[in-house]
Amino acid sequence: MASDILLAAITGAQGLKGEVKAKLFTAAPDALPRYGVLHTRDGRKLKITAFRSTKEGEAVIAFEGVGDRNQAEALKGSELFVERGALPEAGEDEFYHADLLGLEVRDSEGPGAGQGERPAQFRRQRRAGICAIRWRHGAYRLHQGNRAGDPGG
Repeated sequence: MASDILLAAITGAQGLKGEVKAKLFTAAPDALPRYGVLHTRDGRKLKITAFRSTKEGEAVIAFEGVGDRNQAEALKGSELFVERGALPEAGEDEFYHADLLGLEVRDSEGPGAGQGERPAQFRRQRRAGICAIRWRHGAYRLHQGNRAGDPGG
């Protein structure tokens, strides 16, 4: 199981007061602030002080200690993570894509058919989730399923 879960990516600065624009990977647009302090891949901790949803799947965010446009621009391209343990447990018919990464894929010929992959897509899914599969011969295929272990649609 992955220990860091990607929740958002900073796409640029917004205004002059240190706010950033971000692409969200949470199931609910307003969920990000509920996870508390987020961290970047290099370990920088960022505490959200203001949050507003904009377009679908996007938001404007202010962080503690980021007070001007230059500081906000320096965050462009940063990915925002949370520890896996901070996420709620998935329901019976739900899974996190991150929990499928690296799992062995089996087909009618048995084990070893491929491996589950889906970089930069870590939403909690209910039914009809999409997961990329890297097959043993190197090709990729998007696969739709109802739950882990249930090939479905």
